[in-house]
Order: sequence, then structure tokens, then C-alpha cells
Amino acid sequence: MVGSALWKTHQKTKKLQRFYDDFLNQWMENSVITIDMWNCLKKLHSTNNEVEGWHNKLYRSMNEPHPKMKSLVKSLKEEAEFNSFLKKRHVLKLEKKPRLKKYNYLNKRINKILDDYCKAPSRDSETIRKCLKALAFVGKFE
Repeated sequence: MVGSALWKTHQKTKKLQRFYDDFLNQWMENSVITIDMWNCLKKLHSTNNEVEGWHNKLYRSMNEPHPKMKSLVKSLKEEAEFNSFLKKRHVLKLEKKPRLKKYNYLNKRINKILDDYCKAPSRDSETIRKCLKALAFVGKFE
């Protein structure tokens, strides 16, 4: 009975180690796919989030799940006017809506973790493990 439990634990540990090794090879130590290619932290916009936000706003403005054509056209016209306003505001370089403090704080913490990783003298498995562990818990203790 104990031997069976130990064997199962050993197999799970082997699978976890294999997953960890594959993760390192694919994402952290890959010379073809560099960290800068997949890390989108310092990029300002994520297309998917922007599109989802726009869709959600449009959906809420119509107040009905299956709008009639007239309602849809009205909402799209209002959206076009708002986008025109945003474009003028951008051209005039007016201030944007400020980000929440908690997101600025999280970005600072993530940047510090990644900077520490990049400045590390070696990128051995222990350094990578510390970086991944820190990133996993970055948002847990706000």
C-alpha cells in the first residue's frame, strides 16, 4: 500500500519535472522564441481586451440581447461620434484616463521581478524557478 502511494507520487513528480523542463526549454531558454517575443508586459494594448471592451460597451449601450437594426445603427452612430472625440483628444495630446494605483503597483512589482531575473548572473534552473514563483504570487498579496 505504501509502496503504491510512493510510486504514484514519484510518477507525478516525474511528470511535473518533465513539464517544468519543457516549460524552461520552450519559453525561458529558447534561442528562437525569445522572452521579448512572448512577454507582453510592457506593450500598452492587448488587441483582444480592447475588442472585448468595445463589444461590451456597445452591448450595454443597446440594453437588449438581440437589438433591432434601428437600435444597432443608433448605437454605432453614437460610438462613431465618441471615437471622433477620442481621436481629436489624442491629436491634441490631452490627458488620458489614469490607471488605477493597484495596476501601476502590480506593474512595478512585475517589472522588478523581471529586471532581477535579467540582471541575474546566471539563468540556471534555480534562478528561473525563483522568477516563476515570484510571478505566480505577484497579485496574491495586495
